[in-house]
Amino acid sequence: MRAEQFLKQLSKALADLPPLERARTLQYYREALADRMEDGCTEEEAVAGMEPVETIAHDLLQDAAARGALKPRRSGVVVALLVLGSPLWLVFAAAAVVVIVAMYAVVWAVIAALAAAVVALVLSAAVGVAALVANVSAFPLTGLFLLGCGLTCGGVGVLLAVPVWALIRSLARGTAAAARKLWHRVMVRKGEAL
Repeated sequence: MRAEQFLKQLSKALADLPPLERARTLQYYREALADRMEDGCTEEEAVAGMEPVETIAHDLLQDAAARGALKPRRSGVVVALLVLGSPLWLVFAAAAVVVIVAMYAVVWAVIAALAAAVVALVLSAAVGVAALVANVSAFPLTGLFLLGCGLTCGGVGVLLAVPVWALIRSLARGTAAAARKLWHRVMVRKGEAL
């Protein structure tokens, strides 16, 4: 038997292993065969000196099963139930996605309202100065009172700006992290992400 034929049979026998583990195993046996041929064996002698493919596959699959690393197999009944139940579970999955997106939108709406309130408080300092200028000649006490109210609101706005900005940044970072995690879970298969 030739080395490539041996490796193809081994790859087929190890189909239940995760792709990364199967690739590493095949690389190991490819290197072992190359080492034997470098030591002077012919290709057929190198392959003959290896254990039978069935024995290697049996041992590796048993080891993987003991570690819980085998790919799960779905029986025909499970597949049939998934297909027949899809109208029901697809509706529930879509509803769950809509609820999650709506909750997320509400959180951002609350944060946007807080940010608008902070901006309005900060701008009220300028309004207080404008009220003083407008009322300084006719109603000086009213102008001073409005200036005090405006500066107080502006100070509160400046104090609230830092925590609101931190909240916006943490929510944006959390969104980015959740999107990356979802992308890797959906688009990158287990065992292929390095």
